[in-house]
Parts: sequence; C-alpha cells; structure tokens
Amino acid sequence: MAYIEQLEYVRYTKSSIPVDFDILAEVASNQINLFTMFKIGDNLDRFDEELKEIIKKATAFQVAYLEGNGSIDSLMTRSDKVTTAKIGSFSYTLGSGGDNNDTGVDIAKPAELMLTSAGLTYSGVGVCL
Repeated sequence: MAYIEQLEYVRYTKSSIPVDFDILAEVASNQINLFTMFKIGDNLDRFDEELKEIIKKATAFQVAYLEGNGSIDSLMTRSDKVTTAKIGSFSYTLGSGGDNNDTGVDIAKPAELMLTSAGLTYSGVGVCL
C-alpha cells in the first residue's frame, strides 16, 4: 500500500507527477516502512493527523529522490555511489556500505530528518516512571 497519492505528491514536492508514479510510490512507501523498522506498516489510520502528514511528506520526498536517481531501474544496479574522494591533500572515505543510515536503505535526507524528528526511527527502550 502506497502512503501517498498523486495529488499529495504534487502538493508536497511542487513537482510534476513521474510517469511511473504508482510503482515509485509503492517502493518509496516500502523503503520508508523499512527505514522506520516497520513502525508504520500498512495502516496509516492508526496515527494522528500530524504523524500521517509527516509520513506522507517523507514518502513524497522519497519518490522524488528515487525518480532523481534513476527511478526503479537503478535500485538493483546502482553502483555509482562515491565512497572515496580526493582533492589535493584532502581525502574523504565513506564508511562501509555507503548508505546514509543504519537500515541499509538509501533514503532522501529530508525524509530521514522528518521521520527521525517525529520519533519514528527510535529503536531504544522506553522507560515508564
């Protein structure tokens, strides 16, 4: 189940709808769910309106990110990530895996920030006092 519809995508990203929107929305929703360690699932109705909005916005940004990085075709064959760069005496090496988070999902930075700020990526133990 995709977390967003076409009109929501346009509203959040101010972009035109990608040709393969339905597939991208489904993949992006799955990636968002994986990134949040399956806290969202298939039922957005269990969240309050504010969290639903955050999830939908994050998914819209993830759709845009997927489209901007080669769409569906690039998901399994993508090998163009820069892991090492050197300019003069400056060098940079990205850690193992090359993903920007611990889940292994290559996710749009705005989506990551939204979901993390909303507490949807927290994996610690809650303590009741």
